[in-house]
Order: sequence, then structure tokens, then C-alpha cells
Amino acid sequence: DAGKASAILGLNTSSGCIACTEGWFARNPGSSTCSACGVGQFNDAQAQATCQSCIAGRFTSRTATTVCGVCDAGQYSSPGSSSCRDCDPGSFGPLPEQGSCQACSSGHFTSQPGQSACG
Repeated sequence: DAGKASAILGLNTSSGCIACTEGWFARNPGSSTCSACGVGQFNDAQAQATCQSCIAGRFTSRTATTVCGVCDAGQYSSPGSSSCRDCDPGSFGPLPEQGSCQACSSGHFTSQPGQSACG
């Protein structure tokens, strides 16, 4: 079965296979090992054939992880990111877990990156 692996060559029954743990996957039936989810990906269940990408506003810089971290206010990330990026000067991120930053409105500004509000 996909999501399970066995190091026993020629094993033709899934009863001898071991479920891949959280953060790991086995894409193809007949796998002999589990593979770690890559950076920007996670897996929060056992016996999975694939990993999921972190959603916008979340990230992971490690492999074999079970959860994605949350970007702080003043930061953003796109889906599958390995890190958060600061909002550029002239823009802000008012809340954590954002996929983009907002431009400051007319009459307001930010001169520093990573701001959660415009002055």
C-alpha cells in the first residue's frame, strides 16, 4: 500500500509493511523506505502517500515536520514556503498568517520592512 514501507525484498502482502510516521511518506506501493517531507511541506498523519504544502501565511524550514509555523504580523509567505518574508517599506501586514501585505493608504507610510501598521 502507498504510505507504507518494508525493507523485506519480495514481500507481497501489506501485513509486513510499516506505516510511515507523521512527517514522512511513501509515494508508491512496494516502497522499501519512507521519505521525509521536504521544506515547505508537512504531514500530520501516518501512512500517507504524499505531503501537503504549507498554506499561504505558514512555513516550515525543516524536513519531516508535522506542522507549519505561522508568519508573524508584518510578514507573509506564499504556499509551500520555507520561511516568512517581511512586508516591504510602504506596506504592512496587520495580522499573523498572511499570504500578502497591504499597501499603506494615501497620507500614511512605513519606512521600515516588517511593519504591522502604517504611520
